[in-house]
Amino acid sequence: MRIVHLVAGAGGMYCGSCLSSNTLVAALREAGQDALLVPLYTPLRLDENDVSLDQVFFGGINLYLRQQLPLFQHAPRAFTRLLDSPRLLRWLGKRGWSTRPEGLGPLVVSMLRGEEGRQGKEIQRLVRWLRDEIRPQLVHLSNAMLVGMARMIRQELGVPVCFHAGATKAIQFPPYAGFSSELTAAMEAITRPVSSVLVVANFLFSRILFRFPRLKVVFAETSLAWGAYELELADHQFERQRLNMEGYELRPSELFKRQCYLTGWFDHTGIETRYHIGIDNIMWSTNFPLATSTWPNSRDFIARCFAGVPDEERHQMLWGNAAKLYQV
Repeated sequence: MRIVHLVAGAGGMYCGSCLSSNTLVAALREAGQDALLVPLYTPLRLDENDVSLDQVFFGGINLYLRQQLPLFQHAPRAFTRLLDSPRLLRWLGKRGWSTRPEGLGPLVVSMLRGEEGRQGKEIQRLVRWLRDEIRPQLVHLSNAMLVGMARMIRQELGVPVCFHAGATKAIQFPPYAGFSSELTAAMEAITRPVSSVLVVANFLFSRILFRFPRLKVVFAETSLAWGAYELELADHQFERQRLNMEGYELRPSELFKRQCYLTGWFDHTGIETRYHIGIDNIMWSTNFPLATSTWPNSRDFIARCFAGVPDEERHQMLWGNAAKLYQV
């Protein structure tokens, strides 16, 4: 299976997401999968063997100049290719070159707008490269801020879009504006570890799934049981706030069952809630190579979690849904 994993570099800093993505892709290759790790913004800085591609898309300098200078949209490709040079980006990273975080708001919004933002040409270049040269069966987005490119990836490649556990706060619902800075920081510290809950809610209520009905979204390494509660709560809010009066043709749970998937690997309780989540919307993994993986006792976990589950449903959740989704 050909898998492309897109990961955002962190300049000259060590980054937990980069390390996790590098380890994951190395393990996938060791398991015989055709996995490719593609750095965005900057090359990766790691304290282990780097398996990423020696090429950078969405080069940090390029993106910043496209945002700040409208005329830069017309810069020749030969010049922008030079700015995307991994050697140049590493050199700048070692010297601490960076932008002020408080000035990145418009850039984040532009990235979330996808091909309609000022970085649209860079998204088109990446997607064309994936379509014409790589032809993946799965594209994995390591950071939810990359959601802006999901529509074009789906449209041009016909593959599902996968979000890893958690999300950048740029795509989460922000804390109440009236909170003090201390309370805001406390709220973010509480919600960040479970931010997949907020990302799923964002998809259910933001009209993204309405606008792109063919888009398939996988929420990986999320576990399952909380999904049943979130779907019930979302439907309740939908009904009580009369969102059907505002152009929503389907309830949140119906949208989810049409287009979304959760992934479990240990949670017996999640399997007990399978009819609420949807048998068609559950996939299973071992979560290898992370510390929470069920390996090397994965078969024992499956036996415990799926005890009493009819064989047809068991096969569907263990491998059938994934095989159908990824066309393998």
